[in-house]
Amino acid sequence: MKLLKRMAVLSLVVLALGGCTKSSISTDAPVSGSEEVDPAKLESDDDDETLPRDQNFLVEDETVETTMYDWEQAQSECDGLFNDTTAFPQSVKMEFTYDESALNIGLTWTVKNDTTNDDAMDYAVTMVKQFNDIIAAQSMDLENSSEDSFGTLWNQFSLDVKVVTEGGKTLVDKSYKAGEKIDLKNLEEGYQHILEEFPGCTVAKVHGKMKSAEKDEQMQLFISGQAQIMVATTVIEVGVNVPNASVMIIENAERFGLSQLHQLRGRVGRGAEQSYCILVTNYKLTEDTRKRLEIMVRTNDGFEIAEADLKLRGPGDLEGTQQSGIAFDLKIANLARDGQLLQYVRSIAEDIVDNDPSAQSPENEILWRQLKSLRKTNVNWAAIS
Repeated sequence: MKLLKRMAVLSLVVLALGGCTKSSISTDAPVSGSEEVDPAKLESDDDDETLPRDQNFLVEDETVETTMYDWEQAQSECDGLFNDTTAFPQSVKMEFTYDESALNIGLTWTVKNDTTNDDAMDYAVTMVKQFNDIIAAQSMDLENSSEDSFGTLWNQFSLDVKVVTEGGKTLVDKSYKAGEKIDLKNLEEGYQHILEEFPGCTVAKVHGKMKSAEKDEQMQLFISGQAQIMVATTVIEVGVNVPNASVMIIENAERFGLSQLHQLRGRVGRGAEQSYCILVTNYKLTEDTRKRLEIMVRTNDGFEIAEADLKLRGPGDLEGTQQSGIAFDLKIANLARDGQLLQYVRSIAEDIVDNDPSAQSPENEILWRQLKSLRKTNVNWAAIS
C-alpha cells in the first residue's frame, strides 16, 4: 500500500510537470495521508497565476537577452577614460554605437574646435586601440592592441571611426570592414599635408586603387621633373626608376619588414646625387622592431640585410606555407650562423648526386638508405604557391 501511495505521488509530479503550460505549478495540492487527489482541483491549480513571481519556477513568456559583450560596462569605462581632459585636453566627449546583428561598431570622439588634424589623427588611433583593449578585457579570445596592431576586435567587427569638432567639422572619418587593415594615417591626408607645407611645389600621388593610366600619368610627372614631390603607398616598392630622386621618407617604418624597407629605400640613390632615406616611427618600439631599424640604418648591403632578416624571423617552411620561424627541429645547426658550413655540405651533396645520379654506387649506399629513412613522404611542390 505504501508503495502504491508513493507511486501515486510520483505520478502526480510527473503529470504536473508534463502538463504545465502556464506560469506556475501549485504546491498546495493535497497528496498526504489517505486523501485522494481531486482532478478538478489539480486542473484549477494548473491555471493559478496568483503566486508571487519569485515562486514561479516555469515562465514561458520571459526571455533573457544575451549580448556578445558587456556594452554598458564598456560605455562606463569609455566615459572615465576618454573624457579625462587631463590626459586628453582637446576632448569634449566620446561615444560609441554597436550593432551585433551587423557586427559593426561606431566610435565618435568630439573634440574642441581648435584641434589640429595631426592631434585628431592621434586621438583616432588612441580611441580605436583603447576601445579594443576595453572589450578585450572581457574575453580571452581577443588580443590587446600593441605598437603594431589595433587589436583583434576588428577582425570580428567592422569599424566606423570619426573625430569631429564641437562646431561640426569632421577631422577624421574612416570605415573599415572586419579584418581589413586599419591605416588611419592614409595617403590622401599625407598628400594634403604635403601640399600645405610645400605650396610652391607640384606634388604627384600614386596608390594601388588608381587605374593604371592614372598611375602612369602621375609617375611621368615625377620622372619628367614637372612634379618635385611624390606621395605614394608601397605600390612603388618595385618597378620605379627615377635617377633624380634623392630623398625618401618612410612613415610608420616600424610596420614594414626588413626586405620591404630595403626595397623601398632602393627607389632613391640611383643617380649621382647624394641620397637619403629617412625612417619615421612611433616613439615606442618593441625590441625586435628597434633591431630591425638599426640594421637598416647600419648597412645598405642587401645580403647582410637578408641574413639579419633570417636571424630575426627564421627561414619558414620550404615545403609548406609557413613564412617565418623554423618549421623543422634542428638540434645543433643554425641556418643563419652556419651558412658557410651549409654551403660546403651542399657542394659535397651536389658532387655525390652528379657522380651517382641513379644511386647505384655501393660506397653511397648508406647515404641513400639514410636519406630514404628521413624522407618518408614525397613533397607535392605544385601545392606550394
